[in-house]
Amino acid sequence: MRWKAGRHDGSIPDSLRARAVVSARLTCHGVGGADGELRFRARGRLSTNKNNDPVPFSPDAALDLTPEADQILRALRRITQSITIQSKQLYRKSGLTVPQLLCLRAISAARSVDVTAAEISRQVRLSPATVTGIIDRLERYGLVQRKRFAHDRRKVGLRLTVEGRERLATMPRPLQERFVRGLNELDEPDRMSLLRALQQVVDMLEATQLDVAPILTSGNVKKSTPEL
Repeated sequence: MRWKAGRHDGSIPDSLRARAVVSARLTCHGVGGADGELRFRARGRLSTNKNNDPVPFSPDAALDLTPEADQILRALRRITQSITIQSKQLYRKSGLTVPQLLCLRAISAARSVDVTAAEISRQVRLSPATVTGIIDRLERYGLVQRKRFAHDRRKVGLRLTVEGRERLATMPRPLQERFVRGLNELDEPDRMSLLRALQQVVDMLEATQLDVAPILTSGNVKKSTPEL
């Protein structure tokens, strides 16, 4: 496969032209003979296929949306926007992020000073280092109290303060809990079908290598949501 620079032929709308100007010459075995060639010119960027071969990006492809693709893309946008909106609303109402609220609820559910940061880490599925940082902030806010065990001074237990219990009682349930409740109401075949479909979406979005926690939250909830 060979690539060389070329002039744009003017067939692509100006609003969709990319910065790079690419001319492609593809050798097509089995099409017009082994030496047959397909020539075209397009402004776009180079991507790669599954064989890591460079392929041209055609801006025209962005306009080729089937009704199903249109609805799928809209559904993905609704999901991401819903998570962002819910995260920001929670922060405005409580001053806490979703992970902080989940840790607070986990400590409250333990109903014992014997619960440790390691146990909270397992319950909320966050790393011990992340949970330790969250507990530090909740302690500074006056919502959580640390106390060393009398029988083992090396271990530190966690419990809510009076203010922590009062704040928690007025906080809304996070989107995550409502979603999991609805998910558990589905039959197992429906849950597995949904899982397979979402795994395909993750693969198509090239996100399989991302290491994420099972928490529905956005990034920086202090930033305003950009307009499109």
